[in-house]
Amino acid sequence: MKSTAEVLELTGIPREKLYYLEDCGLLKSKKTKRGSRETREWHDGDIDLIKRAWTYMSEGVRVKTAFERAKKEVEQRNAALDAAPSSSMIYTFANQKGGVGKTSLCFHLAGAFADTNKRVLVIDLDQQGNLSSALIDDIYATRGTIADLFLHDADINDLIIPTKTDGVWLIPANLDFSTVDMKMAGDKYADEILQQKLSSIIEPFDVILIDAPPSLGIATRAALNAAHDLIIPVECQKWSVIGTKHLDAAVTQIKARSNPNLRLAGYLINKYKSARTVEQQYRETLIRRHKELMFKTEIKDTVAFTEAAAVSQPITRYKKKSEESQVIVALMREMTERYLTREQEQQSSAKRVA
Repeated sequence: MKSTAEVLELTGIPREKLYYLEDCGLLKSKKTKRGSRETREWHDGDIDLIKRAWTYMSEGVRVKTAFERAKKEVEQRNAALDAAPSSSMIYTFANQKGGVGKTSLCFHLAGAFADTNKRVLVIDLDQQGNLSSALIDDIYATRGTIADLFLHDADINDLIIPTKTDGVWLIPANLDFSTVDMKMAGDKYADEILQQKLSSIIEPFDVILIDAPPSLGIATRAALNAAHDLIIPVECQKWSVIGTKHLDAAVTQIKARSNPNLRLAGYLINKYKSARTVEQQYRETLIRRHKELMFKTEIKDTVAFTEAAAVSQPITRYKKKSEESQVIVALMREMTERYLTREQEQQSSAKRVA
């Protein structure tokens, strides 16, 4: 959700025009009263719609016509994003700080991507196995785990299992993975194993989501080597503002050594408590520091995400029409849009070099 001030800044629309769109029944904000003062918040997914509508309105197009044109354009764009691409998109969620919500994001995004008829593979690289536990009943009753890939040279196809979420498959993890750093400490290529194994998957997936542990050991480095795009979830707290310099250094090293295609997709504000002044201040600092690398979509800290995971249902299926579901879908589309934009830029750059 975005405040009115943020919407005005992002879209250029005057306040009275924004409110007029709502008065006409074309938009709907979330109104909150704090004492005698009423504030309005707007859905992240409506930002592009408002911006496009205001562009038409500025050109003299009547309000409802402008809105309908903008709405049609956004629907066409969303349909294109939901249908694309044909090759695998591989995302790693990493942050050396724990508790920032990497696992929750992977779980709910897996459901959102699957809802668009994509084949989704989730790879759990955290020995705690929380992501695996949300997707299957017993993480100790599988035919193999991610540990077998690293320690026993297992066939990756033998480790992929279906989950309780239609359209989503999993390579699970449990405490067996806790010995990997110790047992493979002398193998300087251990962090390239996952990258190599992914190329041998027999039935390709459209989207692969990798949940990295809160450390910079072999597991996280393997996740970075395997990924196309890195997403760094952050909370609006002091530690996040201080920075992720160790993770940034690892990314630079891996890009130079073994995965030149690794890209930082961006920093994602997660578990945001907008009512807290201190979090508002840290949010502003993050945006100033990282600029266009900040995802426009922001995830608020609400109990609905926890409730959905507790019953093993991604939020898009647990509460399909909820604000939380809409924001996960908006994030999914922004991830896809950023991925495709960079792919197009790389292709154009390659053509110019050729």
